[in-house]
Amino acid sequence: MADTGWKNPSAEGKNHSEWFYATNVYLSDNNAAITWKNTSCDQQDYYEFGLSVPAGVTIDGIEVSVEAKRVSTFADDFTINVQLSWNGGSSWTDAKQNTWTTTTDTYKSYGGSSDTWGRGWSSDDFSDANFVAYFYLSAGDTTGFAHEVDHIRIKVYYTESQGSDHTATVSDVVSLDDGVSTQTNYKKTLTA
Repeated sequence: MADTGWKNPSAEGKNHSEWFYATNVYLSDNNAAITWKNTSCDQQDYYEFGLSVPAGVTIDGIEVSVEAKRVSTFADDFTINVQLSWNGGSSWTDAKQNTWTTTTDTYKSYGGSSDTWGRGWSSDDFSDANFVAYFYLSAGDTTGFAHEVDHIRIKVYYTESQGSDHTATVSDVVSLDDGVSTQTNYKKTLTA
């Protein structure tokens, strides 16, 4: 199984742009995006991940990784939901969620190497125009404290096609000293 390696977003706000400093999630550098529930800043999306998925492969899984933390020990635990789109945000997978309970930056993963998020994918679904990741907070944080999201990254796992076997015939013609020629045929099986 191959994968794309971890890829960071390079654009935000295709359909939802509510987090403060939303572009801070492009790198893990302790400069975080800010979000909190019970306000109008709990929904955000990201795209242009540069996921170069080769044509004709089988998609085995998609992993989303989020680095986040509670800003204060007084803040409630908070849950970030993630949904993925393959058509620019017109349709979405079912949501997956993780909950943060500490004030230390921690990565949590959604999906994985064998999780296709409930659908079949093609390489075109991961183009910068089509693939969008949508993040939103669950209800439950009533303290009004902000939460920090420091980094978001995505990896796609895939298996390359094995192709089919082809048989080729190769001929050798040998001229002997007495002017007589002989031909020998060889067959070789090639796997594409």
